[in-house]
Amino acid sequence: RNGTAIARVAGSSTSFTDVGTKPSTAYTYSVAAVDAAGNTSTATSATAVTTAACSTCNITLNPVADSYTNQSSASTNYGSATTVLVKGGTSGVENGYLRFDTSGLAAGTIFSSALRLYSTTATQSYTVKAVSVNTWVETSINWSNAPAMGSTIATSTTTANAYVSTAVSSAVTTRGLISF
Repeated sequence: RNGTAIARVAGSSTSFTDVGTKPSTAYTYSVAAVDAAGNTSTATSATAVTTAACSTCNITLNPVADSYTNQSSASTNYGSATTVLVKGGTSGVENGYLRFDTSGLAAGTIFSSALRLYSTTATQSYTVKAVSVNTWVETSINWSNAPAMGSTIATSTTTANAYVSTAVSSAVTTRGLISF
């Protein structure tokens, strides 16, 4: 795509689907063959294509940074943890931090957005809050230096071993970094 190899397919393949494209975007494609001895053919002439516009695309974004903070261990960083813990109550508080980058989304209006989380615990309520400071660092954020949580965007309830989606459209209105 656009002069860069993006995939190799088996010799018997007659098609390829490029899943890394964006709506309403022009690309060029060419094909080169490699034989069993490793000899590469001359690439075909580039063919120009433009992807279709999309008025109702569903895009999944993974966090570009995630961590959590623990009130009981105020100077500990959990950025390398494989889970993000969130807990409230009298035995201590743990706040999860998630940052997403929407700058790569295709031009157009963002109609809605949802934060989809997986819970491993029994039914619990949680609150999603905006975090206006997007400069926190995954590997150094802790309770003592964490940016303040902003206003409540949504509240929801988890179910054990299931995904739960919470509407966060009010916080995702422009392109760029967005933290919760």
